[in-house]
Amino acid sequence: MRLRTLLATLAAGALVGSTALTAEPAEASTPPVLFGMISNWANGQEQVAHDDAEIGIHSGIIGAFFPWAAEVPTGPFTNWLSWVHSRGAVAMPSLSPPSTVTLSQIASGTQDRYLRPLAIAMRDWGNQNKDANGLAAQVMFRLFPEMNGSWETYSPGTRGQTAYQFRLAWIHVVKLFRANGASNVRFIWNPDRVFNSATPLKSLWPGASYVDWVGLDGYNWADRTHGTYYTYDLLHNSVTQLRSITSKPLIICELGSAPFSGKPYFLSHMIGGMQRLGAKGMVYFNENQERKWRIDSSSSAISGARTGLHGSNAAWFGRETAAQINHWAASGGSFG
Repeated sequence: MRLRTLLATLAAGALVGSTALTAEPAEASTPPVLFGMISNWANGQEQVAHDDAEIGIHSGIIGAFFPWAAEVPTGPFTNWLSWVHSRGAVAMPSLSPPSTVTLSQIASGTQDRYLRPLAIAMRDWGNQNKDANGLAAQVMFRLFPEMNGSWETYSPGTRGQTAYQFRLAWIHVVKLFRANGASNVRFIWNPDRVFNSATPLKSLWPGASYVDWVGLDGYNWADRTHGTYYTYDLLHNSVTQLRSITSKPLIICELGSAPFSGKPYFLSHMIGGMQRLGAKGMVYFNENQERKWRIDSSSSAISGARTGLHGSNAAWFGRETAAQINHWAASGGSFG
């Protein structure tokens, strides 16, 4: 997985698999997949606008990483929500606890002094930015993403923490947000793609009552250690396991490919792969960290992404209205 570097915060696993290269045509008869990106930050500004321009779209989902702390609700976080909203997109923040905080502490309420004002800020921001149909602006909240790996401080197995403690912490946070009226916050339960040493997904599932969307992260490292994949094969086994647990709507929260001869094909067929998986949305991780994941790693990769997006029924702002995208987030994938 990626070393996360956004908003000047540093928020790391192994993927194991065999080589599998399969065609993934986009099917116009299937529901559109809402496309978005997580992009670099430079000089205090997010680069989504530049990256959108490279492939000729306006992302319908924009993701970023934040720590939760006392200054977040009144500082860069709500400003970022407003910036995303101004671009017609839905915000997908990943908010993580301080590295010193444990799951049991979260479950017992020691972080409520940070989480409660955050919930209130998200509630109030949503009500202040209702769409044309009067629906509060939605927030797609990635709580504890990639928890089935071993690289996050909140991952079960680290510091003696358990899957049971994870479930309790998750439920506590969701209940706190709901008790404070933040009904516009949609919780995404978001493991990394399944791999050999991952914590079993079923042990981490908090229950359908506490989850709005399910997510997956998946990276094609294109090397001997991790294997080489296209999108459907990269995530198919993980989706199969997810669907044995829940039928909640699926979003691919982070997708990326390292450079290899097939990267243009990977990008040109990613929407078709998402449709075959039944995903309602996907977010491309457009940053260079352990690998050159970015779409502009080559001119042919950019061309592949443009061809795949514009030649399919992928959705983004412009193809859909801001109100339709907001409805998509609230409804579990319907544009209304």
